[in-house]
Amino acid sequence: MSKPTLLLVRHGNTFNKGDKVVWCGARTDLPLTEAGEEQAMALGARLQGVVPARVWTGPLQRTLRHAQLLGEAAEWQAHVEVSDVLREIDYGEWEALSTEEIEALGGKAELELWNSDAVWPKAPGWTPQPEVILRSAGEIMQEAARRNGVTVVVTSNGIMRFFGMRAAAATQPASLKVGTGKACVLVHNGVDWEVVAWNVGPDGVTLG
Repeated sequence: MSKPTLLLVRHGNTFNKGDKVVWCGARTDLPLTEAGEEQAMALGARLQGVVPARVWTGPLQRTLRHAQLLGEAAEWQAHVEVSDVLREIDYGEWEALSTEEIEALGGKAELELWNSDAVWPKAPGWTPQPEVILRSAGEIMQEAARRNGVTVVVTSNGIMRFFGMRAAAATQPASLKVGTGKACVLVHNGVDWEVVAWNVGPDGVTLG
């Protein structure tokens, strides 16, 4: 039987070319753009023939729609389960601001540390607390470890990083940041989760 596998998927694009790009957290519920929908369907086409043990997604429309399109393109019969623990981080004072606006508020140093090393910023008042997110990610990973086959999780960039933090340290990527529409693959070795692919496009997703 196949080893327990976790497929993490970040939702697709929510901004068109020329749009003002802002930090979309728990209170910014943007839809996917046409390009974002195409990203979901491209990965779904790659995953045809895969029968997932479970499919989870966050409640925001960008993640829920991505999961639905992914499943349709992959021809999955699995029900998409919505979990609020997969809702994106509330970015506090940074919510719906551009990177330039955040830097103008004095957040450049904390922003750089979050992007490079996933160091939780203190100033903007993000919620929930990182230990809460880490615990929720761990619970999903524990449940997935009990299932042979693939568990699919569709969520946002901030939340996805905590799954990477929970993986075996030796396999963690240099950067936990994940691009829109990109995916990550973790495989359970019987003791721990190992990262076998991080921040890859459809062609980089291989599920044994």
